[in-house]
Amino acid sequence: MGERRREKSNLDDSAVLESITSQWWSFSSFIPLLTGALWLWLAARGGLPAVLLGAGPGALLLSTGLSGLLWAVESRTFQYMALASALGMVLSLPAILLMGPVAAFVLAVGSAASFLATGYLALGQHRCPSSVPAPDTGLRLAVRAAVNELMLCGLILTS
Repeated sequence: MGERRREKSNLDDSAVLESITSQWWSFSSFIPLLTGALWLWLAARGGLPAVLLGAGPGALLLSTGLSGLLWAVESRTFQYMALASALGMVLSLPAILLMGPVAAFVLAVGSAASFLATGYLALGQHRCPSSVPAPDTGLRLAVRAAVNELMLCGLILTS
């Protein structure tokens, strides 16, 4: 009987799943939220060509960042967040001509930080039992997770 009780206790312990990232990383949705708002604000100041350039990454970053703060997000949100961050990094190069070099640099850094935040937020969705040691969630793992989200977004958009 004692062995059966110990086995039940082990099952109870393994049923408790914990996040592999810190609870404070849930607030990293502010990074894409603010970067998206900055994209839209600077695009509105730059005229019609700047609006056409910045509307895509700005709207996606703003909406996915706000979604991450207000609701329990699903994986599709992180996929679009990764897509918007990558678009923001790429489109910050032509933004040099339309918005100025300083604004384009700030947008590129914000988009890169949003990409990194996407990775940490995606890692926060993974759970492991408390008896299993959590993996090291460093910068490399967050970038890999963000790249995976971007690839999944590409697969979903092309299928």
